[in-house]
Amino acid sequence: MGLLRLSLLRVSLSLAFGSMPVFVYAGATTDGTVGAVQNLSGNFVVPQSLGTTKGGNLFHSFKNFSIENGESATFTTTTVLQNVIARVTGGASSNINGLLKLSATAGNQPHFYFINPAGVIVGAGAAIDVPAGLHISTADYVKFADGNFYVDTAKASTLSAAAPEAFGFLGNNSATLEFRNGATVNVRPQQALTLAAGDITINDASLLAPGATVRVAAVGKSKLEVGFAGDLPAAGGKLSILNGGSINASVSGNVDGAQVRVQAGDILIDGQDARKPTGIFSNANDGGAKSGDIFIAANQQLSIVNAGRISTSTFSSGNAGSIKLDASSVSMDGKGQVTGIFSQANEAYGNAGNLDINVAGKLNILNGAVISSSSYTSGNAGNVRVSAGDIMLDGAEANGPYTGLLSTTNKGTGNAGDIEATAKGKLSILNSAQISSATYSVGSGADVKVAAAELLINGNGVSTGINSISGAAGNAGNVSVNVSGATSIFSEGGISSSAFDAGQAGKIRFVGNSLSIDGQGLEAGIYSDAGDFRTAASFRGGNGGDIDVSLAGKLTLAGGGRISTTTYTRGNSGSINVAANTVALDGDGSGILAETIGMGNAGNIAVKTNQALQMQNGARISSATHFVGNGGSVSIDAASLDIDGKSLATGIYSDAGTQAQGNAGNVAVNVAGNLSLKDGGQISSATTSYTTGSAGTVKVNAATISLDGKLSNSVKDDEVNPKVLSTGIFSSANAGDESTSRSVGNAGTVNVTAGQLQMSNAALISSSAYARGKAGEVNVNASKIRLDSNAIISSEAGAASSGYTGNVNIKATDSLNMDRGIVSISNAAQVSADKLPAKTLLAIDASNITLQQAQITASASGNVAASDIRLNYGHRLLAKNSNINTSAFDGNGGAITVQGKGALILERSQITTSVTGLQTGNAGDISISAPALILRSGFVQANTAAKAASGGNVNIQVNATIASGNQLLLGGAPLKFDGSGKNLIQAAAPDGVNGLVRLSSPQVDFSASLVNLNAQTYDFADLAADLCRLGSGSSLSLVGRGGLLPTATGLLRY
Repeated sequence: MGLLRLSLLRVSLSLAFGSMPVFVYAGATTDGTVGAVQNLSGNFVVPQSLGTTKGGNLFHSFKNFSIENGESATFTTTTVLQNVIARVTGGASSNINGLLKLSATAGNQPHFYFINPAGVIVGAGAAIDVPAGLHISTADYVKFADGNFYVDTAKASTLSAAAPEAFGFLGNNSATLEFRNGATVNVRPQQALTLAAGDITINDASLLAPGATVRVAAVGKSKLEVGFAGDLPAAGGKLSILNGGSINASVSGNVDGAQVRVQAGDILIDGQDARKPTGIFSNANDGGAKSGDIFIAANQQLSIVNAGRISTSTFSSGNAGSIKLDASSVSMDGKGQVTGIFSQANEAYGNAGNLDINVAGKLNILNGAVISSSSYTSGNAGNVRVSAGDIMLDGAEANGPYTGLLSTTNKGTGNAGDIEATAKGKLSILNSAQISSATYSVGSGADVKVAAAELLINGNGVSTGINSISGAAGNAGNVSVNVSGATSIFSEGGISSSAFDAGQAGKIRFVGNSLSIDGQGLEAGIYSDAGDFRTAASFRGGNGGDIDVSLAGKLTLAGGGRISTTTYTRGNSGSINVAANTVALDGDGSGILAETIGMGNAGNIAVKTNQALQMQNGARISSATHFVGNGGSVSIDAASLDIDGKSLATGIYSDAGTQAQGNAGNVAVNVAGNLSLKDGGQISSATTSYTTGSAGTVKVNAATISLDGKLSNSVKDDEVNPKVLSTGIFSSANAGDESTSRSVGNAGTVNVTAGQLQMSNAALISSSAYARGKAGEVNVNASKIRLDSNAIISSEAGAASSGYTGNVNIKATDSLNMDRGIVSISNAAQVSADKLPAKTLLAIDASNITLQQAQITASASGNVAASDIRLNYGHRLLAKNSNINTSAFDGNGGAITVQGKGALILERSQITTSVTGLQTGNAGDISISAPALILRSGFVQANTAAKAASGGNVNIQVNATIASGNQLLLGGAPLKFDGSGKNLIQAAAPDGVNGLVRLSSPQVDFSASLVNLNAQTYDFADLAADLCRLGSGSSLSLVGRGGLLPTATGLLRY
């Protein structure tokens, strides 16, 4: 067949009438439409004379065109041309397995265009070498300004002198353009590469276009035109880059890169089994060149798997290009390998590029896949912006590499870039995945902004979440999260801004509807930390950032879930502000915490709820210091507050921990409705062992307050056991250790204000000091106050303290009822004579005071004087089986003053001041001023057992003194109160000087003329029911102003 070398390729075609072989020619045959018909084969040349030249355009037309391995096809020109355009019209695909070359006349660099609607395969051994741009397509025509050059010879074509404008597709086929099996395409620097076909596959092939304008469009069966400039049209075909295949537009030297534009329906980048990088690259490799930007659009899905990449990076002083991606859906799965979309600044001082990802539907980033902009130099990392319908970041099978959205600076002075992630639907961050901006250099971390309709962060035991980190001298950025719906954080999931070296942590702002954080026995939460206790670098001093949480709905913290700021450095931890409709905290380790474990101060905490704040099972709201810094203040504002410890210490605290030198902060709680503390519920400011700092003031204000200690069965109902878990409101210094002399801090003042206050089961309101510090004052104000079952209001100074107790002031505008309740000041200190403290005061002011098996006491078991007691009441003070007493051991007894406008009734009760030690101490004075004193086995006693000491003076100013059985003993030898029926007023000092007893009114005695009234008393209600009731003996009519007095114990005016 002459020069024709026929290769018989047998293809089985299933036809209706059987099978027949199809013959495909190797080499090329011109079709005679633009030049002579000629068969070409081997290493053949296509001269300019075989085509038609129009202006600067040379047109060639082939019936078939292929190049076998080891062979070549060389197009030559003899005149200066701009473009060489070749079409294949015979309907057979073109197989390029050898060298395709355009050899232009000297100095001429024409572009080369090749179209074959039947398909083009560039395979093993292929190489393409053209002097300028390379444009390969399976299009149906080439468009010019004045017409089209069609592949279909039946259509009228224009052989134009104008520059080509586009590849045109008629939409009736979707032939493939394929590069495979090690094929290499080299495009001259700063030229152009255009690939347009129904589908495009690059499998183990390299398309090298340094600095070139690259345009790739997989159009499917669409009817459209792919221009050589401007935006690419929406397309529906598939682009596959596989197994080491690449489009690489990287540059070197000082010439900048150009844009890479890719448009397809589906895009798959899969590096499985690849021995070289797989993906789309535009890098600046050296010199001062800037790499080009990459624009990718996938109208359906983009998939990047198995170490596939889209990357712009710089290794030069030039900047890396940006990457912009638009897709309907995106799935990236590293399967344990580094996979994804990258822009990096690697060696010199160029900046990494920005990444802009827009996904209409789902974005899945899995198992080591990332969208990352980073800097390893003095250059800055780029910004990362991601927007999608739903976003899932899941590192379950990452096996080491990070998964997620990252902007990082690792060394040098470069700054990290901002990260912005928006999910119109749900954002899920799982199993070690991260949205993270981090600096490990002197450069700064950047801000992280996240917005979603719903947010789920679940670490499943591995650190996972949203963070901004400083690991060096640079500062961490701020973190902002806005979720319109529900947010759930579980099991090592978190939102954080932290500085682990000298840098500053950033602020965290969370805005949402509801937020649930459950550590599931581990940790989870929102954190801002400064420093790392494991490193000496922590003492350089970065500050923790503030945390601001604002919710329209409910905040739930459980199972170790927390919102916290911590400093391990010279810097301060951040403050925490939480505002929510309701707040529920449940579980030991759960809570809202601000701590300092360094020299810096802990931050303040403010929590505000429109409705309920509920805490249980060991949950805490706490600001604490464990070292030199001070604890912060804690402020609570809620509609209602319920703290139920369920036998665990649970509550609101500002503390100074063991060996801390700083002060604890103040605690302020304001509740519009009911405040309830139960079974270990606490509101407290305290210092613990070996501290030098002081506790803060505790201030509580509520409409109603209920404190219920729920004593365990092991404690008898009439015992007070300080080791039982406390429930209540208190400020303590060196709590729990009475022997630590090195602790010198003071307790703070406790102020409690309520409409009604009810305390039961050893509930406590107190200020106490157990070491060398001072106890604080306790002030309680309410309309009605009730203390039951060993409930206590007290100020206490322990044995190792300085002996300073605070005053206790109780004011009840309506009533004070105590049923086995206790109000006390106790002092166990033993101090030197020159450091004896001044007396303090226990003062009660109430309209009515009722005591049942109750105690109002001021005691001193060392050498310090007992505090004074002052009781002011309005209508009545009734004491049954109760004690009002001051007692001292080697100090002076405290004075007791009782003033009232109604009767003072002691029924099997006593008012006593005493000194029990034998060395020194005068008994305190007792002063009573009331209309009447009624004694029913009542003692008023001011005694001392000390040698050469004086009993206290007893001064009773009453209009009447009425004693049961008409028996009242004045003075005499000391008697021990036993409730046996004796009535006694006494001021005795057996080994000293008895005190004086002044009784302004004699005992009222009717025994000389009346039958003993003990036989029966009459009540107004009884008389009203039966006016004819009789008794033997004389009669007594009680006449007041116009009628009977209301009770038989009422006073007779005379």
